[in-house]
Amino acid sequence: MKPLTIDFIKRKSRLHPVGREGRMFTMEIGNYLLSIVGGGIGLYGDFETSFEVAVIDKDSNKFVTSFFARRGDDVLPFATIDEINDLYFNIPRTKKVSSF
Repeated sequence: MKPLTIDFIKRKSRLHPVGREGRMFTMEIGNYLLSIVGGGIGLYGDFETSFEVAVIDKDSNKFVTSFFARRGDDVLPFATIDEINDLYFNIPRTKKVSSF
């Protein structure tokens, strides 16, 4: 598995629906959604060298960023590409299996 790069994130991003002029990149990983945003008013990163990052559990639709990150709460503000990749490599790749 290759690390994410700033160039890849920027190429695959789209306009953020809330932050004016902001950008967003999302990626599904197992049962999680990795969200990377920045560059707009109210977003914690410039989308050039720093980013606002969140991990969302798709089943509960709750933020679980702090479970995988060494710092942060619901979001990881002003994250570097190294911090993004640390988070990216620690998100489980397998789907949760329901048990009865």
